[in-house]
Amino acid sequence: MRVIGIKFKKISAEKLKEDKKDTGKTIELKSNFTITEVEKDDKISKMGVSPVYSFGFIYLIDYEDIASVIFEGSVYVELDEIKASEVERNKKNIDDDLKKLILDFVLSKTYIESLHLEERLGLPFHIRPPQVNFQKNADSDESNIKKHNKR
Repeated sequence: MRVIGIKFKKISAEKLKEDKKDTGKTIELKSNFTITEVEKDDKISKMGVSPVYSFGFIYLIDYEDIASVIFEGSVYVELDEIKASEVERNKKNIDDDLKKLILDFVLSKTYIESLHLEERLGLPFHIRPPQVNFQKNADSDESNIKKHNKR
């Protein structure tokens, strides 16, 4: 199994009303990923040895009734013959390894764009940004340097 591409049909961000920042209430944020359809892509499959399947998806980041960010499209995955026959037999129930491959790929392709859209609309990020913590203890800094130099 390997992902060979992605095609977006829709990228949408909409702010329906102002958020609740000023009221002190928290915004409930939900994200949802759905595989909408599975089809063998005969046009791409003819170019290679292994069959290629198109997995339609919708990735939604929902900020209650305040805003939403939506990505809709298809991920193209090359499958071996055994996995292809499993997918053909049961298109409604895709195995977890294949779902994980598709979801990881979609998240990697939408991560930066979703943060950009959230920032432009003044929404809180759906993923916590990295934070730096400094230790107050000076001894620990010296011991870390000594440990590093011994390697």
